[in-house]
Order: sequence, then structure tokens, then C-alpha cells
Amino acid sequence: MLVGPLLGAFIDRTNRKVFLLLSDGLRAILTALIPVVFLLYGLPGVLLITLLHSILTQLFAVAYASVLPDAVGEGRLTSANGLIHTTLHLGRIVGSGLGGILMATGNIFTPFWANAVTFLLSGLLILGLPWPPSLKPSTRREGKGNPVRETRPSYFKSLWEGFLYLRDQKPLWLYMAIGLVGTIGFAPAPVALVILAKEELGASSVGYSLLQALTTVGLAAGAFLVGRAAQDRQAATVMALGYLAMGITTLFLGWAPSLWVAAGLVLLRSGFNSVLSIPRLSLLQQMVPSAYRGRVFTWVSTVIELPRAIVLPLAGVLIDLVGVRVVYTAMAIAIAVAGGLAFQGRHVFERYLARHPHHSPSQA
Repeated sequence: MLVGPLLGAFIDRTNRKVFLLLSDGLRAILTALIPVVFLLYGLPGVLLITLLHSILTQLFAVAYASVLPDAVGEGRLTSANGLIHTTLHLGRIVGSGLGGILMATGNIFTPFWANAVTFLLSGLLILGLPWPPSLKPSTRREGKGNPVRETRPSYFKSLWEGFLYLRDQKPLWLYMAIGLVGTIGFAPAPVALVILAKEELGASSVGYSLLQALTTVGLAAGAFLVGRAAQDRQAATVMALGYLAMGITTLFLGWAPSLWVAAGLVLLRSGFNSVLSIPRLSLLQQMVPSAYRGRVFTWVSTVIELPRAIVLPLAGVLIDLVGVRVVYTAMAIAIAVAGGLAFQGRHVFERYLARHPHHSPSQA
């Protein structure tokens, strides 16, 4: 979150396919080194690798999202994002079980090295994709037709240009405001769900594990359905409806009378999470031209995620003060407010896209 805005310009200034390959290669090395570093330097060394790995993961996600509109073409972003997130969540289900088996049957090195191999496999798949490179210095003719080569601006000028572009786009500020309010409602969830399950619903560790498993299943199912049913032109409206539905299910989840009722609501809530997040990503991809996506996406992500860094550490304190059910009510209100803002502002996004069809490959 903190480093992204400073490095977003690198994504726009390099061949994004090369950037993705490099990110996968470096993450493979870092993952393979985790058990070695742990044995040599203990937890501090692992924390350093985790920090570097998370930076690369964030930049990979931004670069991947930046190049996707050019790769899949016009009108297919929501479908592509839905498919990507479906396989992502299903992979987490399989990977969690596989990781446990590898740890139980092998040693400390086995799961980490197996994980490193998956990054190498990802790189091989990326290598085979016919994705276009990022924009490069072009040539133009001036005066009597002599070609003049345009050079790229410096890194810091590129960084500043990205900020200026974001500053002048009012729909993007509305987009960030909606996301920021929504994150206030999302942030306490990791702490609140534990307390709700164990203290209010009397769930054992098995019961809490059931809720976590259903969360992933719901995310995968929601991603699949929204990818199949929603169109790119409907992204703003579907995002708003997803926020509102998630706000309602969050409220009911907070006051669930039993574990089984909570299980059904967790499944629905996580499904609606995908219903809002996938169109939200597709909407951003459509609004920002290819040349600015790396810089704008990192800034947008940082602004939207800022409340999480503040609210999440305070979640436990808030729950102790007012109770977890009251906190869930406050979460639901924040998410619903974000949905209301999105529903009211959906026409702003639609009019902007009608005037700026940035997602078209010919435009990129």
C-alpha cells in the first residue's frame, strides 16, 4: 500500500509482459528462500522476505490488471475478471489442503519449494500469452517531414504526470470515495468473524473453519456468476447493487442466532463481495487509458486501502467496547453507504465511459 504509488510508474514505463515475468521469477526465488532464511536468521528474516514478496505481489496485480483490457478486448473485461477470480479462489481451496499435506508428509522446505514452482509455472504461462508491450517512444514528423524521435519523460516526471491525470478525473475521485467508505466497512471483518463465531455463536475451531471455507466458496461462486451474467456496460450498476446486498447480509450476519444461519449468510455475503469487486475492477480498467494504468491503479489502491491500516488494528478495541454485533451493524452501514454513493453516481461513470472508451484495444 505504501510503496505502490512510488513504483507504479515503472509498470507504465516497461514492457508489462517482461514486468510480469520478472515478478514471478523474483517471487519464486523469495518463496524458496523462506525456510532457509528462517533457519539462518529466524523470524526477522522471514518478515523482510514477506515485505518484499508483498510488494512484488501488489505490483504484479497492478501490471496484470493494467494489461488485461488490451489482452481480452472490448466488452469482455467483466467476464475475464470473473474467470480469473473464480480460478483464484478455487486455487486457494486446493492449495490450502495441499499445503497441509505437504507439511505433514515432508519437512519445512517442501511446501515453500512447491509454492516456488507454482510461480515458475505461472511465468511459463505468461510467456506464452500474446500480450502487447507497453507504450514505447514513438516517432513523428515535423517541419519538412524529418522524423523526430520522442523520448520518454524522466521517472519522476512520469510519476507526477500520473498524479496530475488522476487529479483532473472527477469520476476517479468518486470511485475512490466509494471504495474508501466501503473499506471502512470491510476492514474489521477478519477480527469480527472470529469473535462472532466463538463468543456469540459458541462455535468450535471446526465451526470457525467452516465459516472460513464457505467464505472462499462464496467468493468463487460469486465471481463465476457475475462473470457469466454481467456486461461491461453494466459494471457501475452491478457494483452498486453488490455493495447494497453485501451491506444487508453483513447486518444479518452480525445478528445471526446460530452457527448454521451464520454459515448461510457468510456464503451469501462473500458471494456479494465478488459481485461488487469484479465489476469495480472492470469499471476502473475501462475508465483509465493504458498509458496511465500502472500509476493510477497504484494510487487508487492506496487510497481505497488506507482505512484498513487504521480500522483493522482498532477492531478488537471497538469490539471490546461496544460488542461484536454492534460493530457488524456499523460495518453494514458503511458498506450500504458506499452502495448508495455508487448507485447515485453510476450515471457519472456511464457518461464518462461513453465519452472516453479507453478499454478499446484500438484506443490502447
